[in-house]
Amino acid sequence: MDELGSPSRGKRFFTELLGAVLEELSDTELGQSTDSSTPWLNWSVDTKIENWSGVTVSNDQLTQLSLTGYELTGSIPAELGRLTSLTELDLGENRLSGSVPPELGQLTSLTELDLGENRLSGSIPPELGQLTSLTELDLRENELTGFIPPELGQLKSLTTLHLRENELTGFIAAELGQLTSLTELDLRSNGLTGSIPAELGQLTSLTELDLRENELTGFIPPELGQLKSLTTLHLRENELTGSIPAELGQLTSLTELDLRENELTGFIPPELGQLKSLTTLHLRENELTGSIPAELGQLTSLTELDLRENELTGSIPAELGQLRRLRELDLSLNELSGSIPPGLVQLRRLSKSEFSLENNQLTGCIPVTFREFRRRINPQQGGIKLPVC
Repeated sequence: MDELGSPSRGKRFFTELLGAVLEELSDTELGQSTDSSTPWLNWSVDTKIENWSGVTVSNDQLTQLSLTGYELTGSIPAELGRLTSLTELDLGENRLSGSVPPELGQLTSLTELDLGENRLSGSIPPELGQLTSLTELDLRENELTGFIPPELGQLKSLTTLHLRENELTGFIAAELGQLTSLTELDLRSNGLTGSIPAELGQLTSLTELDLRENELTGFIPPELGQLKSLTTLHLRENELTGSIPAELGQLTSLTELDLRENELTGFIPPELGQLKSLTTLHLRENELTGSIPAELGQLTSLTELDLRENELTGSIPAELGQLRRLRELDLSLNELSGSIPPGLVQLRRLSKSEFSLENNQLTGCIPVTFREFRRRINPQQGGIKLPVC
């Protein structure tokens, strides 16, 4: 017998259970809304359940419950764990509070679970690791605390895992490296500590990896160079140390590489010049040394190059003049020397507000075609101002 039994009993079950769920979730009258922009929730015993907003019924079983943006309040009822035929549960973009019920771990047919953009608190239940059919798990923009459960590593069908903008702490579970179907991993803006697990290099289907704005330490694992499908890699605003792995030059699908505001040292790997699809390269506010590799001039898709506030030396490579799509170029607050390469005047898309060579040790003069940028070139170290020539 299925979860509802006979059709008539199923109707009573839905009316009683979902009516109780609504009473717990909603602060409005049935079928009304406090805001004209909020969807109308027409749950009533006088309306066929099949016609209830956000409800999908198949063979007297509830298969989908999608209540995005209904301004629902209160806690998520544990009774939802009894709806074991659910394949989609979407309660995102509401005002729900309280904890995530561990009873949701009983919904083993679930493929999508979206509780994002609410006010949920407490820890992520390890019971969610029982949802082995799950492909999408979205808990972003809540107030969740505690560790990321290693049990989530059991979700072998998972393609997207969004936990960003919570208050999660502790290490990134190495078990997440078992999620080999994963295409998006977004853990940004939490309080995560420890190192980046080398096991994440096993996620070869990954296209987006976002770990920015945490408190991560240690080296960038060279194993990340195995993520050949990766298009965006954001590690900025952590406390990462060591050098930039040359293996990142293998990420030939990469369009965005953001490592700014860490404590990275060593040279900029010339291998980054192999990233022909790269549009943004942000390495500012680290402790990088050595010269700017001429190989960066091969990045002809680049629109943003930000190397500000490092300890770079040597001259500005003339090859940067080949980056004709560049709109942002910031090399300020380094120890660069020599003259401004004449070829930079070919960068006709540069924005005045996004261009700076200030506070280096440049000599010579400012090309006359660059005179409108002179306030973004002067002063150099020691207050020296280069003349226009």
